[in-house]
Amino acid sequence: GVGTWLWDLKTNLVKFDPYSYKVFGVNHLDFHNNYESFSRLILDEDRMPLEKEIQKCLEQTLYLDTEFRIKRVDNGEIRNIAVKGKILLDDKLEPISMTGVNFDITKLKVLANKLEISEYELKKAYQEIDMILDALPALIFYKDSNNNILRANKFAADSLGLKKEDLINQPTSKYYPDFSEKYLKDDRDVISTGVAKLAYVEEYVPLSGKKSWIRTSKIPLVSNQSQVIDSLLVMATDITEEIEAQNLIKQKTEDLEKSNKSLQEFAYFVSHDLQEPIRTVSSFVELLIKHLKVNHEFDDNANLYSNYIIDSSKRMRDMIQDILAYAKVGSGGDIIEVDLNKVLSDISLNLNKSIEERNVVIQSDLLPIIMARRFEMIQLFQNFISNSIKFTPLDRIPKIQISFNEDREFYNFRIKDNGIGIKEEDYQKIFTIFHRIENEFKDGTGVGLAICEKIVDSYRGQISVNSKFGEWTEFSFSIKK
Repeated sequence: GVGTWLWDLKTNLVKFDPYSYKVFGVNHLDFHNNYESFSRLILDEDRMPLEKEIQKCLEQTLYLDTEFRIKRVDNGEIRNIAVKGKILLDDKLEPISMTGVNFDITKLKVLANKLEISEYELKKAYQEIDMILDALPALIFYKDSNNNILRANKFAADSLGLKKEDLINQPTSKYYPDFSEKYLKDDRDVISTGVAKLAYVEEYVPLSGKKSWIRTSKIPLVSNQSQVIDSLLVMATDITEEIEAQNLIKQKTEDLEKSNKSLQEFAYFVSHDLQEPIRTVSSFVELLIKHLKVNHEFDDNANLYSNYIIDSSKRMRDMIQDILAYAKVGSGGDIIEVDLNKVLSDISLNLNKSIEERNVVIQSDLLPIIMARRFEMIQLFQNFISNSIKFTPLDRIPKIQISFNEDREFYNFRIKDNGIGIKEEDYQKIFTIFHRIENEFKDGTGVGLAICEKIVDSYRGQISVNSKFGEWTEFSFSIKK
């Protein structure tokens, strides 16, 4: 709204229209129509500046055009007033009155303040975004549909040995000529389809000139004015070290697989070639024994020596077979579902003679079905169980307890027996291939527990032993799910 007023400079009376009284929050009947009453409505900090403007107008017969704030009488609300006026002169060109209009511009002031704050906050937000983008270890470009760079972050500029402002309105092809056609095609595909391309790997050549790889994402952007996709945001992370590491791991894995295959073939052929002379020795010893018996020359010493030779040959044959079994761990055979309860049943059949002869007691928790090579699970559990039977004194009934629990990552097993036990200083030695601890039992090649450890390792598990010497031994091992 617009209010009007007339100020008589001779009498100091001021007349306002009804709209002005409404803005001032006063009843015109209660308001003394003089300048002093009007002046008391004006805020203290605005009163002096307004009076200076009025005095200036009176002295120079200028138009009045200023703003001030008043405090409404009825509710104390602050209002912003804009006033415009002019001087009326008498015949002698002396000022006799001033007339003009006033506007309540409070809403405009609030809007202007909000706009000013919004502009400040927007500017601040842009600065914060720039700071964040500059801190990111990634190439970030904002580009138009013609592959021109509209904006870039510090990391992108540094990678090209330039400043950010140097890249503005420059074509990408200027800096990446070898890949410009591909980059342009990708950009236009994203803009034309409106579908982002996320986290794909591509080649690029940085300032160093060395062929490198980046993981790139391109996101279409919509223009605020036209609501049309006309630009895109490109974010790319240098993953050269990651790719090179993957290639190195792949190469090392291939080399290791070749080496393992060669080792397995070597172990197989060596074991095969070694078994033949052992069989020959055994055969000739048997022939020699028969010959001596026929000629009545087979005395106690001949019997003792021949037994030594036969036992040594058998032990050598067992050792060779264990070496072959050790070399085969982790290779061959499919990973399938294996019911360990059925595995335990098969082992009981395999060891039936020993179990019956010694009245062995085997107690087991319900075991899980796991993904594994079945023959390796038979090897693993059978080695533990046969050792438990073998290393239990003859005056004890072998008792074997198999326990099971699981967590989020592993199947966990414990196999405890009442055998002769293991001294603490031998805990680590028993898993070393061919190592046999000194005890009353001479059977075994020293390979069985090494095979167990290798099988557990191949399933990314852990194996350990705990024992009370002379009373019991407990093996604990885990298999990763």
